[in-house]
Amino acid sequence: MRTVLMLFLLFSTSSVFAHEDTPIKLKKDGTLVGLPEKYSPASFSTSDFILKIGNRKISIPECVTNFFTEMVDPTFSFSASWYHSKPILPDYKPFPDYMSMIISSSDGNQSDVQVLFNLETLEVFEINILRENVTIDGTSYSLYYDEQEISEHCKQEILKSISNE
Repeated sequence: MRTVLMLFLLFSTSSVFAHEDTPIKLKKDGTLVGLPEKYSPASFSTSDFILKIGNRKISIPECVTNFFTEMVDPTFSFSASWYHSKPILPDYKPFPDYMSMIISSSDGNQSDVQVLFNLETLEVFEINILRENVTIDGTSYSLYYDEQEISEHCKQEILKSISNE
């Protein structure tokens, strides 16, 4: 019995560390390629910041785009995760299926911005400023996800900007 338990712990722990987001390709026509059929078709407009996933779309509100609209010639990259296992620990809220959008400035003088979208609802649930080579409270980080607070007003704007097609 002890051997079975040890094997279970070994395999369940290794799968947690092996998790990586799936890269999603943004084609020149705005199509997003790489999501499962459940979340297709998918597209993103870099000119008016409209994300479409399946039959839903979000016109990303200004309270979110303010984090990156001042960037010089921004580039957008995407990844997603939709294969999370159920949490083993009690009182642990499962992570939703999500898409990560990273916006980078071409001049390299600005920090990248990461916006996380719930793939089911298209709600923005996290915004991070990605800081490189920083020390926070005595701990050095090569990449630090500086989570930004999403105000209640912005949460309401996000909800209003989501619609069905």
